[in-house]
Amino acid sequence: MERKGEFTGLDIPILIRAAGENRMDCILALKTGSRTVRLFFEKGRVAFISSDDPDERFGEYLLYKGAITLEQYQSTSGMLSGAGKRMGDLLVEQGILTYEESMDALTRYILELGTSLFREKRGIYAFLKPGDAGSLPMELFIDYRKLIYDGVRRYHSLSLVLKMIPDTGCRPDFTDSSEQILRYLETDVEEQSIVEWINGRNTVASICSYSSLTEFETLKILAGLGYCGFIQFHRQSSPHVSAQEMEYKIEDLVRAYNEDFEFIYRFLNGKGESAFSSVHDRAFDIVREEFEDKCNDLDLNNYGFLDVDAFLKNVFPVPQDERVRFSEKLLKAIRKALIVETGKVLGKPVQQELKKGLEKHETTD
Repeated sequence: MERKGEFTGLDIPILIRAAGENRMDCILALKTGSRTVRLFFEKGRVAFISSDDPDERFGEYLLYKGAITLEQYQSTSGMLSGAGKRMGDLLVEQGILTYEESMDALTRYILELGTSLFREKRGIYAFLKPGDAGSLPMELFIDYRKLIYDGVRRYHSLSLVLKMIPDTGCRPDFTDSSEQILRYLETDVEEQSIVEWINGRNTVASICSYSSLTEFETLKILAGLGYCGFIQFHRQSSPHVSAQEMEYKIEDLVRAYNEDFEFIYRFLNGKGESAFSSVHDRAFDIVREEFEDKCNDLDLNNYGFLDVDAFLKNVFPVPQDERVRFSEKLLKAIRKALIVETGKVLGKPVQQELKKGLEKHETTD
């Protein structure tokens, strides 16, 4: 079973995934300079991670994080050799930590130590035979995909991201379903919104443009999901996009902007009976002056939602290779006009309130 070789930072998620997918019982040892970190796998799940650096042990971690005091650390450390027990067990026995606090801290310790490996540039790895499971400092099983994803999310090298994502024109799609991601990972609202844009039609570039995060942060999320095996990236077979695919792109774009328009609709209706209609009519008058017949039958009177079919009909005469860019320009113009006219009709303070509300809405939806 023993296998070894050299690795670079780009190989770390691949080595972890190999142990996880193959449900291996093993120790993955990674040596960089004078530091060796060992990942203990049982049936592909991470049971523990240890480092031979004395500053990276569990007790030191608890001290650094303020979970225990220096006095508690020193007194408990002195008991380790004589008691033949683990640091976590002794802290619980003394009432310094509860069992739940100890387990929660241990989980965070394992993830932080494991994801620190993603900063390593190169070194030597070895898959070793597993030892006695009872000799582990503490048994705690973490899905290998969580370790990979957290590691990639904390990574700051473009090379790892670009190795997984060949180009921004490729299209990510689920290998199984989005529910698999929710089952194994803890994601925040920004990450969840990116997952919602993955459908096999949107390109990486499109998802980056829809995301409220920076482009690099969005790329890291997509790369992390790829390294975990949740999604795969399909290269575009032809530089030409079909009319059907173009329609899907525009539909997704309108739906994204409709989230903002619906927020503006509710906001203005809360400012008085005629506030929405006054702002709405003035805003669309301005937009129609610039875009003319491309605004036919467009309004937000249906609870703040643009009609997708009417929008598609209006932009259809635009040359196909310009259609998505034009649609984005038109939608931005409508949004901007609504904000500007809010200030003119209701005053600057209300306009600022709307802007802040939109910013908060975009970061939480």
